[in-house]
Amino acid sequence: MLKAATRAADAPELRPGTLYALQLAPQEQVQFPHAPSKRMLTDGAYGGLVHFKVPTAGRYRIAIDSPFWIDVVDGGKAVSSIDFGGDPSCNAPRKIVIYALPAGDDLTLQLSAGTTSTLRITITPDPTQP
Repeated sequence: MLKAATRAADAPELRPGTLYALQLAPQEQVQFPHAPSKRMLTDGAYGGLVHFKVPTAGRYRIAIDSPFWIDVVDGGKAVSSIDFGGDPSCNAPRKIVIYALPAGDDLTLQLSAGTTSTLRITITPDPTQP
């Protein structure tokens, strides 16, 4: 199990195409580099930070199996999602968010407002991209 960081400088790197189990921290300990785009739960919520890079520009899916809010930050600015999906009644994946990402940039993935201290996550190219 990989431990998500509470500070961006300490964030571990995820490799696209790999499934990870992440251990999250109490959300009040996380120093988000960009304010999460959803109002955060305060009591008992979990969160964390990881870094990743994609090898080629394009659409990528971030899939998780627990209810968390997902933000991608590039150079201090939030990257807007372009689509989302999943099924709240499923365990794997419960939520999928799609982003158009640039190649080679050091991206920060912020997880917030979670109700569990662990989750499984993967980042993959979007198979529906043209």
